[in-house]
Amino acid sequence: MVTYIEQHKSTVAVLLNHPQAGAQAFRQVKRAFIQKVLLLEKDRPNNIPSLVEIDFIVSGIMGLVTDYVSQQLTLTADELYEEIYRLLQKF
Repeated sequence: MVTYIEQHKSTVAVLLNHPQAGAQAFRQVKRAFIQKVLLLEKDRPNNIPSLVEIDFIVSGIMGLVTDYVSQQLTLTADELYEEIYRLLQKF
């Protein structure tokens, strides 16, 4: 995901900065991301995170991506990936 965003950073920035389209795109990506996480986690019956936990984590990642695209985070794409990976290891 980070690689795709880096390759299409200007397009993603325009989309996320548009008041109506940005919010809608954010919700759609978030919803798709949550569905993907739920699919991946269903095979781990002893450690299934709640929907609230998944929503919280995905919202945080989406917030980081939004800040990265708007250049509020001064990280490289690799650094962003490493930070997200490091944070996810805690869960």
